[in-house]
Amino acid sequence: MTAPSTAIPANTRTRGARPSTGLVTAAVVVAATFALPGGYVVWRVLTASGNPLGLLVERRTLEPLWRTIQLAALVAV
Repeated sequence: MTAPSTAIPANTRTRGARPSTGLVTAAVVVAATFALPGGYVVWRVLTASGNPLGLLVERRTLEPLWRTIQLAALVAV
């Protein structure tokens, strides 16, 4: 004896409605805000006249990166 199928037949499946503009805008703002520390690191490396690898270990560079990692970990839990 087999268990009854719970799959929805292909001909009755419908795609959900598209998300509202407000929801998409909010998602883009959150994503952009989350990406700011990474963008800051890239901007600093591209505009620096010194050693680019040295910038990656500076306190001013590592602090925003560490806060971003902490935020990602807290959100994931």
